[in-house]
Amino acid sequence: MKRIGIDIGTTSVSAAVWDDETEQLITARTREHRAGLPSERNGEVIQDSEIIVRYAEELLQELISLYPEVCGIGISTQMHGILYADDNGQAVSPLYTWQNRQEGDEEAARKWRKISDTSVYPGYGLLTVLMHAQNDCIPASAEQISGIGEYFAMKLTGRKKAVFDPTMAASLGFYDVRTGSFCKDAMREAGIPERLFPEVCPEHTVFGMYRGIPVMAPLGDNQASFLGTPGTDLYIPLVNIGTGSQVSVLTDTCVRIPGIETRPFPGNRYLLVGAALAGGKAYAAVHDFFASFAEAAGCAETDIYALMEKLGREAEGQADPMIMDTRLSGTREDPALTGSLKNIRIGNLTPGGLVQAVLRGMSEELYTMYETIQKSAGGDAEVILTAGNAVTHNPLLQEILRETFGREIRIPEVREAAAVGAAMYTVNK
Repeated sequence: MKRIGIDIGTTSVSAAVWDDETEQLITARTREHRAGLPSERNGEVIQDSEIIVRYAEELLQELISLYPEVCGIGISTQMHGILYADDNGQAVSPLYTWQNRQEGDEEAARKWRKISDTSVYPGYGLLTVLMHAQNDCIPASAEQISGIGEYFAMKLTGRKKAVFDPTMAASLGFYDVRTGSFCKDAMREAGIPERLFPEVCPEHTVFGMYRGIPVMAPLGDNQASFLGTPGTDLYIPLVNIGTGSQVSVLTDTCVRIPGIETRPFPGNRYLLVGAALAGGKAYAAVHDFFASFAEAAGCAETDIYALMEKLGREAEGQADPMIMDTRLSGTREDPALTGSLKNIRIGNLTPGGLVQAVLRGMSEELYTMYETIQKSAGGDAEVILTAGNAVTHNPLLQEILRETFGREIRIPEVREAAAVGAAMYTVNK
């Protein structure tokens, strides 16, 4: 039986057709949506939800026309972000993404993490709502909040009220993973309007129907990627490096670890996640540094990424190398933290040395998180699985990850893992 998964990302929309009888990906497609909107507010990162929905539905229609026998539609979606909608399910605001920041949100996040004993961080949907409430900028016609995945599902099914799968509910903040419910008393105390409290549905809930095909309540993209990656199992770490980076470990017990997020996972299991906010952005920042120099030198057509790998390899084994802290965007707990470059000496300050430093810094940050998870949750693995273009297309990074983790790495042969995971999620096992 064939199933379609749609993955709504921060920069693109992807789709996959999965055959659950042969357990094979039949086809996959992706398109950039370029839905970003300008904002006059400092730190505000917003997108046009209607553009995203249009691209996603076009991909879905294309695949249904090719495979009319499809029996399920799953949705994977970028986490944490929210938009406001009226009581007819129509958006009355832009999408505030997971990258959204507001003045005072770091202090508010620290306060409500302590009071509610839940995950509350800048960029999390309910903290965004809280800050909007404090600044009196919630749209007057707003009667509910929705993620972009839930909004897409409403558009497909005609449903007028968003409901959140546990994986997405947890991404909003103020959510107690142990009880599977929101901390409503803390939300009221914080000043979040009660009419905007989100509704949680059980896992594997059918959101509605599209052309007679069941549409599942959207799944968080982190969990969907894990689900759609071959070889994942209990305690086997999955390292994903994209715009940000994550190390995720599956467990069957709810463990609370400082600095690590415990996220719901299908089957009443949990995903322990260490998230580096910079991740691939740190490498991209070094790329942009070299690119600006190349442009000034009249070499703008140079393939900077290829040159960086070449220079990085030439610097392998450099004695007394530079050391880079790649927390260029801070951390969840302390967004004010900054990165650093140290141990700089005459002789090691080279372009290749900088490439080595940033790749090793990225790897060390993730390995430190993995060690923290392993010490608290137990388990061990002989291999690590990797995903994300930053790893797939960078053999040098693969080698450094192998050295840093002290384990063999495997790059599963799968395209659009989140979309595949969303398709697989339509099977209620």
